[in-house]
Amino acid sequence: MVILFLEVFLVMDIFTSLLLQDTYRTVLNGFQFLTLTIVAARMHIHLGQTNQHLRGSSGLIHVPLSDLSFENTTA
Repeated sequence: MVILFLEVFLVMDIFTSLLLQDTYRTVLNGFQFLTLTIVAARMHIHLGQTNQHLRGSSGLIHVPLSDLSFENTTA
């Protein structure tokens, strides 16, 4: 889902640079920066929680990507 999200931003960035005026491009770049900051913060928090969970165990543990969920389970 995150990869699709980033691909949408890439396509949006290409279209805004080709089709829109500078003011719209600036607004959309600001929105993109804010959204990517939120995604990066959520990934950082999730990795920190995973690290705390695995810290007590011995050896390396494989965590498959399918176990990584970016949905808010507390809401």
